[in-house]
Parts: sequence; C-alpha cells; structure tokens
Amino acid sequence: MDAGLAAVLGAAAGALATTGAGLVAGWSAREQARITARSEHQRQRREPRHEVYKRFIDAASDMEHHTGPGSLLAEPVHDEELNIMEHYVDLLQTLAYKVKEAWIEVALVGPREVEAVASQIERCSQGLRDTASAVSRRSFHLGYSAGDLTPMLEGFITAAREALDDDGTARG
Repeated sequence: MDAGLAAVLGAAAGALATTGAGLVAGWSAREQARITARSEHQRQRREPRHEVYKRFIDAASDMEHHTGPGSLLAEPVHDEELNIMEHYVDLLQTLAYKVKEAWIEVALVGPREVEAVASQIERCSQGLRDTASAVSRRSFHLGYSAGDLTPMLEGFITAAREALDDDGTARG
C-alpha cells in the first residue's frame, strides 16, 4: 500500500469517526432534551394535582371525622337530641358542599382512575348528608352508614399517590 492510499484511508476513517461521534452527540442531546421536557411537563402537571388532591382529602377527611364512630350519625338519636341533630345536618350540608367543590377540581385534573374514586367519595358524602337529614326527620331511610367513607378515602389517597408518582413511562 502506498503512502497516498494510506493517507486517504486514514482521512476517511477520521471523517467517519467524527461523523459518527457527531451523530451520537446529536442523538444524545435530543434524548436529553426530551427527558428534560418530559420531566418539566410532569412537574408542571404534578404540582397543581398535588394541591387539588390535598384540598379534596381535607374536605373528605372533615366529612369522615363528623360522620365516623362517635358521631351523631353513628349513634341512635334520642328525642332530646333532635335539636342538636338539626345543627348537625346543617354542618354536614356544608361539609358535603365542600367535598363536591373539591371533587369538581379532581374531576378536572384527573386522571380518570383518581376521579372515579373521588366520585364515590362525593356520592357517599351526599348520601351521608341525606342520611343525617332523614334521621333528623325520623324517617330512617339510611343510604350510607358512618363507616362507608373511611375505605373510600383510603382508596382515593392510594390512587392520588399513584397518579402523583406516575412519570408517564408506563403509557409508552
């Protein structure tokens, strides 16, 4: 092999190596930009969801606290307690409204799995309010019991945590 051919082959090899390195660097830069953009998108989506979920959990927890064991709804109501029961129904009306307001926000930010659990809690809250109202009127048409809300709230917290931890890679 003469020196000229060796020089041409050496230059071609160098050019191929430089081109290959450039392609790899370009691909790497694009992938890094894609990862950064996805990460920023996830952060922008996670922060508002976190606040919405927190408001919903606060509202549902208040309802749970006022309808759980030891509440007027969990115990038989005696005639002398009917006046107290009317105030209790007013309180539950307010709490059920707060749950509904927070549920609307959850429905808007999603995802569908979290909204489905939130919908169950919202319906249960309305039902607990209606149950308390029925008890205060002595009609005893019970739709939901005092213990119904706790497992639903636990399910919502689990679904919300999964949604907040979702980095979008499982969907492809």
